[in-house]
Amino acid sequence: FNSPYLEAQALLLPVNTKLCNKQYSTLPAYKELLATGSGGFAEKLSLISSKNDGLFKLNPWFVTGFVDAEGCFTISIIKDPRYKAGFRVEAIFSIALHKKDFAILELIQGFFGGVGKIKYETKRDVVSYVIRSKNQLAKVLLPHFDLFPLISQKQGDYLLFKQAFELISNNTHLTLEGLTEIVAIKAKINLGLPDKLKVAFPILPSVCRQFIADPEIPNPYWIAGFTSGEGSFYVKVSESSFTKSGSQVQLFFYITQHIRDKQLLVKLISFFDAGRYHVMEGKGWASYECSKFSDIILKIIPFFREYSVVGVKHSDFIDWCKIAKLVEAKSHLTTEGLAEIHEIKKGMNKLRVSTI
Repeated sequence: FNSPYLEAQALLLPVNTKLCNKQYSTLPAYKELLATGSGGFAEKLSLISSKNDGLFKLNPWFVTGFVDAEGCFTISIIKDPRYKAGFRVEAIFSIALHKKDFAILELIQGFFGGVGKIKYETKRDVVSYVIRSKNQLAKVLLPHFDLFPLISQKQGDYLLFKQAFELISNNTHLTLEGLTEIVAIKAKINLGLPDKLKVAFPILPSVCRQFIADPEIPNPYWIAGFTSGEGSFYVKVSESSFTKSGSQVQLFFYITQHIRDKQLLVKLISFFDAGRYHVMEGKGWASYECSKFSDIILKIIPFFREYSVVGVKHSDFIDWCKIAKLVEAKSHLTTEGLAEIHEIKKGMNKLRVSTI
């Protein structure tokens, strides 16, 4: 699984050794992929895209951050009489995005050495990157997440996924006892068991799921990856009697997560030395939010200029920066400047038209 993406990762920003050193000696194959070098690293790593208006070098912590946001670890258990225990069991890793972000999945597939497949679902305008080969999971995917671990509560899913995968690799799932153990693990991952499996396996052994109580942000590239998945660069234009134009313009930077990841969102406040934690009452969601204009200008924008988001969100960031520049110059107080802001805003976020 030789990959120019993996070859050059060790030359990029150093990782948090506190989180990773203990795994190095047990992952020789993946370490070799990370460390092996050849010429032309920058050329092989760079993504040149008219959508992104620039270059981007993928970093292993970016990949982990993006998977913390958008990745899914699934244990598929489907009734199948061809198997001794009556069920077909499969471990699957996937990332599903809107078709506008097809290029991100190509980058991630390239990072993992070309393993896995990218599939397009026409009816839903969704594109998915999927790894289901046991060999590819064992030699590429699992070593990456052991070396560059997830830090959201998705790490709990990953550890259970890995536990189930080891049982599958040892053919334990072919016995009723082993299958029952895997079903019990699946019950603790993602949304739990579908009704059919609850009926088929009414009694399950106890399984512990790890709770990430005190996450530590390991690297700035993790933030870039996580924001590429869950972040939002938003502009609000509202009526105001205090301005000549009759409107006020506010910029917001959001990162939204399930409320179970409160501690992770709170850590973003200290990381940026800016922003606040906000709970969306009754919805089970919360967000990190930064709306203070001086913090956006002095902290948020400089950070993402150095550690770029990717995909269509990079285009949103560029437009967001254009509006920030207009606001900084007080152009939003004029009719012409406000019209320009409205025009830029019309093409941002969900309003951005896909060219795919």
